[in-house]
Amino acid sequence: MGKIFNMKSEFEKSIAKAKKVLIYGIGNPVRGDDGLGIYFTDALKKHREKLQFAHMDIAQNYQLNIEDALLIGEYDLVLFVDASYKHINNFMFKKVQSENPGFSMHAFSPGMLLQLAKLYNEVLPEVWELHLPGFQWGYGEFISKKAKNHLFKALDFLLKHIKNLQAV
Repeated sequence: MGKIFNMKSEFEKSIAKAKKVLIYGIGNPVRGDDGLGIYFTDALKKHREKLQFAHMDIAQNYQLNIEDALLIGEYDLVLFVDASYKHINNFMFKKVQSENPGFSMHAFSPGMLLQLAKLYNEVLPEVWELHLPGFQWGYGEFISKKAKNHLFKALDFLLKHIKNLQAV
């Protein structure tokens, strides 16, 4: 299941040695703070163009799909960014462990994708989740001011630690 406590320093070490990284935003912007993963990757795209991150790709979707098991195998490190209902101070990193996908093929967790990726890849990426606290989840709502503040704190943290991915 992975450790639930804050693992920023372990993540810092992992991202510093990664050669090719995928940042994958998950969420539904039509449901207020549920769209935090999408908003995060949209903001990161603007920085990617300006800072010329050659070894970082960005993807996003409403939910994870079985095809993503193939996608993550192309990277050294994968970071899934998603909103959380949990009470979190600013943001939280969690290292992902593989988990049994079970019977359903309609909803996947990062751990399920990692387990499926074992079928297709000899070397697996290191997989992390970045949890951003959400506060309002209704349809048609915009991202809350409080959630947006946490998003930008997490974005600033990430940008400070991915300089190794810039083009030389």
